[in-house]
Amino acid sequence: MDQQAYWIWLSKTKTIEEHQKRMYITQKEQPSIIYKHYAEKSDPIALDYAKSVIQTNAIHGIKMITPDDERYSAGMSIVLYYIGKPFLGNTAAVVGTRKCTANGYYYTMEIVRKLIDQNVAINSGLAYGIDAIAHKTALSKGGITQAYLAHVLDQCYPKPHQQLLNRIIKTGCVIQLMKSASLHKSIDS
Repeated sequence: MDQQAYWIWLSKTKTIEEHQKRMYITQKEQPSIIYKHYAEKSDPIALDYAKSVIQTNAIHGIKMITPDDERYSAGMSIVLYYIGKPFLGNTAAVVGTRKCTANGYYYTMEIVRKLIDQNVAINSGLAYGIDAIAHKTALSKGGITQAYLAHVLDQCYPKPHQQLLNRIIKTGCVIQLMKSASLHKSIDS
């Protein structure tokens, strides 16, 4: 079986405490071996759920970065879900209020333009206000932008930002740290 299913299981299971999960990752333990160790304590349908997440992700074009991926770095979620092309170079987070002033709008555009001129990718959320201004400015300058979402990848929130989300996916990346597609639940709960 694909190791990705075991990584999903490990990220969702409540059987193992977070510090223990991190220890296994630091020691580069294979998740299938960790699963075998905890199989008796774990929900028997947990791997079926993980397989369904992989199938649902494939339908929506969602990919994963897991601890056995060379792009993975310590401190990341066990499974990082994304659509697009993650940028691994220099990045800057540009975030702020949803209801910005004219000055906030202006200075966000100026800062983002200067960052893009220096080949720095922009990281932001997808909210109204500063987040949206940062992405739109980066895209208008031909820069790379990455949206970090607080919701599942196959849905857009706020809904009016669907077109912006689609533009980001074409040239950058949309990242979700906790879930994948709409199919989501805790296992072993």
